[in-house]
Amino acid sequence: MNDIKILVGNKEDIPVKYLEQLFALQQLEEEEKWGILPPEIELFRKKWKVREVYWIKKLRAVAINSEDLVVGFGIIGWNIKYENLDRGWFVAYVAKEHRRKGIGKSMLKALITKPPEQIKLIYAGSVLGSNGEFFLRKIKKDNDYQEKRNAADLTEFNVNKVREEANKLLKKAKEKGYRVVEVKNMTFENHVDIEEFVTVVQQIWNDMPREKLTYEDHTLTPERYKEMYDIEMLGGDNYYSFLCIHEETNKPVGYTIFSTNPLNKQVAWQDDTGVIPEHRGKGLGLMLKYQSLLQLLEETNAKYWITGNAGSNEHMIKINKTLNHKLWLTELEFELKREEIEKYLKS
Repeated sequence: MNDIKILVGNKEDIPVKYLEQLFALQQLEEEEKWGILPPEIELFRKKWKVREVYWIKKLRAVAINSEDLVVGFGIIGWNIKYENLDRGWFVAYVAKEHRRKGIGKSMLKALITKPPEQIKLIYAGSVLGSNGEFFLRKIKKDNDYQEKRNAADLTEFNVNKVREEANKLLKKAKEKGYRVVEVKNMTFENHVDIEEFVTVVQQIWNDMPREKLTYEDHTLTPERYKEMYDIEMLGGDNYYSFLCIHEETNKPVGYTIFSTNPLNKQVAWQDDTGVIPEHRGKGLGLMLKYQSLLQLLEETNAKYWITGNAGSNEHMIKINKTLNHKLWLTELEFELKREEIEKYLKS
């Protein structure tokens, strides 16, 4: 490890001469994780230039070897506003040929001292069966959460049959007193009161299974919600949404969102799908997902539709199976005490 130096800082502190190597390594990470054609490298260049949300502090680490090559990168972040002000998160990636040399541990060692003292818990994730899982289980034996990443191959669907089912489900929803509107690029304020909509989002987020994770409820405002997605759209993401409105009250009760990016043509990423509790059990979730599926087939060139759910979220997993989603990979989440990490790093 004497030939590895770790650079730590904000984006602007990372020397420009290393950025193209960093972007190439980020591209490799995507390809290794998902096992399909990764985004074009231009996407990583573009995302690097985009501002970050003001309520999260992030620091980056870049591992450089004796040949002046980038062989790994890491990020540590923590909230400086809103909820969960006592916890942060950490991610790292090391190029295949440089693993098992302590580089990941060195990056974590360089980053873990940076958050303020009030940060007591650190979240870290890995793919089941990966080197990252092996690394994290050295710190903590058991993971606290499982995210099931499921994917549907969009080339396997018959668009006419999908259109027929989507229209049938939409008709049933209308008969039960609901209407559905299409929303382009997160402009929900054009259709409903944005305060009411964000309250629905917050309720759905906070109702998602956490398994053994102990993080606090999310606190959302229209400004915070808009900021998150505005930043993603600056990176080239396009958002497609369907909003379910209760006719009698004219209030939002559920929604679904997916995104695409022209620099990552193969994949459509599923964002949220949810219905508030008092309107569940009426087939609205499946109906909304079918509207998305039809739009994916008619308006995009995506091949894979990738989604994720807690391993314990049986209802949504059932819906996704109905839509031909199959398990792609499992992501593990570890809730680590900062003192446990520090103890490991001293060993």
